[in-house]
Amino acid sequence: MTSYEDDKRGAALTATTSTEKVPVAPPSPAITDAEDRRIRRRIDWHILPIICTTYALQYLDKSCLAYASVMGFRQDTHLSLRQYSWLGSIFNLGYLAGAYPMTWGLHRFPLSKFAGATIVVWGWILCMMAVGHNFSGLMAIRFFLGFFEASITPSLMLLTSQWYKGREQGTRTGFWTSMNTVGGIFGGAVSYGLAKADHNGTLSIPGWKIIFVLLGLMTAAIGVIFALFIPDSIDTARFLDEDGKRIAKERVRGNLVVIGEKHWAWDQVLEACLDPKVCWAPMLYH
Repeated sequence: MTSYEDDKRGAALTATTSTEKVPVAPPSPAITDAEDRRIRRRIDWHILPIICTTYALQYLDKSCLAYASVMGFRQDTHLSLRQYSWLGSIFNLGYLAGAYPMTWGLHRFPLSKFAGATIVVWGWILCMMAVGHNFSGLMAIRFFLGFFEASITPSLMLLTSQWYKGREQGTRTGFWTSMNTVGGIFGGAVSYGLAKADHNGTLSIPGWKIIFVLLGLMTAAIGVIFALFIPDSIDTARFLDEDGKRIAKERVRGNLVVIGEKHWAWDQVLEACLDPKVCWAPMLYH
């Protein structure tokens, strides 16, 4: 009996000793409300202006066909009403075709660099609308415009979930989605000025060509800014010092999401597809 009890005490002592030798990471220091607000404001000032401008331009880029139509686009390119209607539809088909490869690219490559590259590409594609002169060429341009624009909404959603708490994401998403209205106001003002100048004969080239080139160059420029100034992750944020990065990570720790994971987990895909919120939200939206 004594030997058995000694063995138990020895095993317990060994377990205690081995446990004491295991290094335990110190808990992250808590952040105060003042620190939370300070970092949130800094993130807002550095992230939101760029993504809001980007989203406004993507709305303009896909809708500027309507602006061009009032400046003689359809007549100069010899399009019938049916063909002009197809130019609007083919954009959505390109968007649908690009949804998976663009999402895969955002998952596989650095987020801001990949998104910025696609923004620059679709900006140049929009400029090519100014040199399109027949139905088949314009259809190809519009298809690839939609294909590359498919990256923008998922990339901005990823950025929002990466930088903001769950209860903050709805407000920030509302900010950048509302830029559709701002883009429409800006595009209407620009197209009005160009249409009036075109009608008065003060432009050396048709106004519809100018609007395609103007918006395309603006989009390409914001794509470069996006790639240079939007961080791929909190760790690469140049506008935050080390303490600021620590606070930014602590802010989103409660989201329980993994940022920067490159492994594609099909069980998580299935789980998302079976989630009622995922299934019913698109139906409610439409």
